[in-house]
Amino acid sequence: MELQYNKSQLFKRSLLTFAIAIGSSASWAAPLNWNSLREGTFYLFPQGTTDLQLSWEDAVGRASQDEDHVYLLNRRGALSQSWILGTDKTNGSDTAVLNDKGPYQLEITGYSARRFSVVSNSSNIVLQPPKGRYFMDTSQTDAELYFKVKANEQAKLGGKYYRGITALEAVRLSDNKKVTLTLNQSYQYGYQYDLADLPTSSSDQLWKLTLKGQGGRPAFWLDGTNNYFAQNTAALDEDINLYTVGTVGLTLNNTVLGNTPLLGLYGYYYDTPNKANNPPSAALAEILKTKPKVISQYAIYDSLTRDPSRMDAPLAQYKADGVEQTITLISGSGRDGSTSITEDNGDIRTGISKWLDAIVRANYPGPHYLAIADEPNFRYPDYATFEKAVVSLSEFINNYPGARQAGVRVIAPASSRFTETPPTTLDVKSTERRGVQWAAQLLKSYPSTLDALAWHEWMVYDLLDTRRYRTEVQTAASLVGKKTDGSPRIPLLIDQTNIGPGNSTSDYEQNTLFAAMWWASAVINASQDGLLSAFSFFPGVDDTNHHKGIMTSDFQLRPVGYAQQFVAKHWLTKVQKLNNDAFEVDAMAMSDGAQRRILGVNKAPYRVQNVTLGGTGVPCNNSSLKLTVFNKWGEYERSTSCSNGKVTFTVPGETIFALSWTAQ
Repeated sequence: MELQYNKSQLFKRSLLTFAIAIGSSASWAAPLNWNSLREGTFYLFPQGTTDLQLSWEDAVGRASQDEDHVYLLNRRGALSQSWILGTDKTNGSDTAVLNDKGPYQLEITGYSARRFSVVSNSSNIVLQPPKGRYFMDTSQTDAELYFKVKANEQAKLGGKYYRGITALEAVRLSDNKKVTLTLNQSYQYGYQYDLADLPTSSSDQLWKLTLKGQGGRPAFWLDGTNNYFAQNTAALDEDINLYTVGTVGLTLNNTVLGNTPLLGLYGYYYDTPNKANNPPSAALAEILKTKPKVISQYAIYDSLTRDPSRMDAPLAQYKADGVEQTITLISGSGRDGSTSITEDNGDIRTGISKWLDAIVRANYPGPHYLAIADEPNFRYPDYATFEKAVVSLSEFINNYPGARQAGVRVIAPASSRFTETPPTTLDVKSTERRGVQWAAQLLKSYPSTLDALAWHEWMVYDLLDTRRYRTEVQTAASLVGKKTDGSPRIPLLIDQTNIGPGNSTSDYEQNTLFAAMWWASAVINASQDGLLSAFSFFPGVDDTNHHKGIMTSDFQLRPVGYAQQFVAKHWLTKVQKLNNDAFEVDAMAMSDGAQRRILGVNKAPYRVQNVTLGGTGVPCNNSSLKLTVFNKWGEYERSTSCSNGKVTFTVPGETIFALSWTAQ
């Protein structure tokens, strides 16, 4: 039975079609050029051996500050070539040789700081733009493309206004039937966009799409049919064969690398004035199936001064629910209340003292981490202002009667992103605003001030690029130093994460299986070296400004919530070393006593993966061996086989899987 998500609209708009093609050519308008690209998926069909030319240039003055990733995969999903463009590669070009049967997949991962151009003269090129977001900066006027709708499909044309393109005009070539989609220019949230029905037909139909307007940032897509666009109609006849089987080689090692992080979410139980917003018992039961072990939350210092007991109920709830740690950001009232903590004054100390009193009162072992501010590298005027507040208030917190004994610990910088710059900055010196820089300065000047290092990670929009989480954690571990057992000297915490920041995430990125795959992939990448202590999804339940929670505001679990239930069910305490030779499949090995798990995710949209598990401790012919998968059809078991001391099994596309057994 297909998995039901308790809200009919969650899967009404499909993000489960991942390939695209773009096109046009006409006498009065030019085809959309493959340049000024900020992200997107290209499929290339070489006519014999040919070159792919990739070039890039600084897009918004940030190429010298942020790193971009581009990947080229062959038709079997193996990595053919990659471009990791560091801050020293602001402008440049490179060539790759295409000598295999297509399609090759070129993935320009967003959000990028560079504009990319793609040229392959002897290849047809097909593009998949993201749904709900713009994917390029273009100066063209009324650019044209082509797409195909198959017989009897109820297709919809989707679009969103960003800048320049004010309408989408689709014309059916067989009879000149026209559909115009005017783009609403007043939308404020990422989940808002426009859709128009396309008429159905009993036969396949070709359409021409014109982007009405001069330049700008086009955002367009198709629902209900393949999301393919091309520069000419011939390219739409290409067989985008995404069903080619992939191979995955996993090699297990008995070496224990460290502990798995505690997994959790932003608070689901609110303070006294907002009790009406707390989930009812049935919804709370669904949340608790995600087994949250860490909760991130805000404490409003001026509200605490007025109502010192407002933290008592949430703390009691989390303690009763088995939450082991809390991570709290101290802030002031208002949307940007964190900026009010720019000095050490009596009002702030009074509010913090009320929070500390609540922790002491709760008799809740913790630890209870407290950050002085929320994303200071994004909101504060400069590092010096932040440092002054952190150092002074940290001393006050650490010396507060009973606080350390109650488990209170100070964390910083709770930055917006870590090795990359925040989404926007207050000045042009964004190179001085990376979270890793602010953390390094604090650790160098005040090595005993911080009990843990924390940050928020956003803007990893691409499933193939979630490996960034692994490198972020590795960088943080190198920064704080390691103990003799290889663990970080102080805990590392990602206390907020989601696909995008603020209210920018699209409906397709939250209400479809994409978010489930993304979260499982992020968890595996962040956890597989045993270095991270806590990892928290933000938010728990939607609020007015964030429609991207594990639960909607009417307490319906989103796909990411069901995915976390699956992950939690198979989550163990220790990370074992696991080698993985695949690019489209993430995997990690875990143990807990005699219990063993391989948790993985096949990120390819349709490709079945043939997986082989070898190495030390492989459970060949172990009667306890069980393979469980989670995808759009629900959760179910699949078979495994054993040959030559290796376990083999297949995993469908877009599937999270867990291989479990008891060691003999």
